[in-house]
Amino acid sequence: MATLRIFRGNPGAAKSTSAKMMFPGTLLVENDQFLISDDEYKWSPERRDKAINLCINFVKTALANNNDVVVANTFTKRKYVDVYKMIAEDFGAKFEVYRCTGNFKNVHGLSDEMVQKFKDAMEDYPGEIIVKPVDMTNLNDSV
Repeated sequence: MATLRIFRGNPGAAKSTSAKMMFPGTLLVENDQFLISDDEYKWSPERRDKAINLCINFVKTALANNNDVVVANTFTKRKYVDVYKMIAEDFGAKFEVYRCTGNFKNVHGLSDEMVQKFKDAMEDYPGEIIVKPVDMTNLNDSV
């Protein structure tokens, strides 16, 4: 049985890093992967919507092939997580939710005000597992 794991949290919460450390070798997908063009992060509402759909399709393909997969996105609202919960149910996959609580500089250069908006919008998710911040200074480049 495959497992779908959700890593959620504010920008700079160490979602991707934590997922890689906790589940090395597991397929990892993020909406952000689909927002990079010519080695540059390019966000727009249209590109965001396309990235969300590509991420969902990636997860469905992975689960259809019985692969474990981790999705690392902000997922501020329960309803965003529930989309993936339904996908896991459709494929008979185990489903886990992790909430990262790190407070590191975000990789996309969002302002402190924008990060605060994410923090203010964050809803708790029933049964989520809290992941405490990792010490980023001791990580090597392979993570």
